[in-house]
Amino acid sequence: MIALVAVVLAASPLQLAQRAEGFYKKTKDFSAHFEQTTANAIFGPQKAAGVLEVKRPARMRWSYDKPVEKVLVIDGTRLTQYVPLDKRAQVNEHFSPGAVGAGVSFLWGEGSLEKDFTLAAGALKNPPAGTEALELTPKKPAAYQRVVLAVDKDGRVLASLLVDQTGNQDRLDFSDVKTNVGVPDARFKLVLPKDVAIETMR
Repeated sequence: MIALVAVVLAASPLQLAQRAEGFYKKTKDFSAHFEQTTANAIFGPQKAAGVLEVKRPARMRWSYDKPVEKVLVIDGTRLTQYVPLDKRAQVNEHFSPGAVGAGVSFLWGEGSLEKDFTLAAGALKNPPAGTEALELTPKKPAAYQRVVLAVDKDGRVLASLLVDQTGNQDRLDFSDVKTNVGVPDARFKLVLPKDVAIETMR
């Protein structure tokens, strides 16, 4: 008797990119807990954590609760960074969502990974279970060398690793991902206290 062995073929880089883009193109909004680990040659390893919320079109909120409370909000053409402890905020009233690049904008269903990056099979230390790694190398000069995404069978990105031009690394691991739950528009309208010093960004 001939034994039948199931062979699981890994997806190609293009298939992974299309899988991820397809998932986020049909996702109106999502939220997830994140853990961030930054490996910096000067400051050493640093950790942070919080909640990410994304909603189409071009809205994103990073709410940090560790190591200090911090909020970064993109609402169309306005970007605000606010640290309550410092009582300071930076505001860009003319922010272009395109400035974040396709490596981020695909999360709200825009951009093209294949157009903007050279796609390759990637490698990620301690990858989330059930994911495959996709490496993105920008085709045009950028502030980073490459990005590695851990993509699951549904197209969700459960981890990402960004390596800048000096070799510093920024890793994000996502959990408790919830999609199409109706994230309120108010989450992207950040009202700053009156005693906050505001710096205008250009």
